[in-house]
Amino acid sequence: MNPTLRRWGGLTLLTAVALFLIAWLGGWVRFTIDPRLAEVLAMQREVDRLVAADGGPKTEAEARVIADAWGKIRDKTDGLPPRLRGQAAAAGWATAEAGKRRAMDRFFATPPAERKAELDRQIKSEKLIGGALAATAATRSGATASAAPSVGASTGQAGKQAGGQAGGGSVPPQGPSEDSRNAGRKGVIDNTSSSQRARFFEYQRALNERRKAAAGR
Repeated sequence: MNPTLRRWGGLTLLTAVALFLIAWLGGWVRFTIDPRLAEVLAMQREVDRLVAADGGPKTEAEARVIADAWGKIRDKTDGLPPRLRGQAAAAGWATAEAGKRRAMDRFFATPPAERKAELDRQIKSEKLIGGALAATAATRSGATASAAPSVGASTGQAGKQAGGQAGGGSVPPQGPSEDSRNAGRKGVIDNTSSSQRARFFEYQRALNERRKAAAGR
């Protein structure tokens, strides 16, 4: 081998090793998952198990357990460094998407004559969880406001409004915005086959129709 090429090859290898060592020492490269992130992921899996049990909560008490668990996850996630926080958020979105697919599969596994009842059950579970999340957000925001009474009542009200925003403060969101739903639909379109998309849109159309029917009752 040409001595010059050998020398440049050696320098390249040394540079690569040095960069790897810097990344490893800086915490950017890990061979095992960070225990703090592992704890959040385990909590996410537990909440997913609670949501998936029997197709979702059927009572306010069951929904409150789920909302309280999400609040604890938010607190733990907020305490992570930015790099781990992003990984936790990505895992949370993946878990949510898996839940949507699970609900859709339950719909298609149900006999056609019973699908409206299945959708009604799913909508009821959504409302129970949404109500529990809103109640948890109000309670947590109220506790924050009472911890600093000198700031004034207007700050407490602002805290409640911020608590209702997705990603605001350390309280769980009350529900996805229309923009979030549109982004989710775009994600489905971009990452699925035509037959999978047709299945998704059939389910989504039926679900929206039942929501409108429920709102009119």
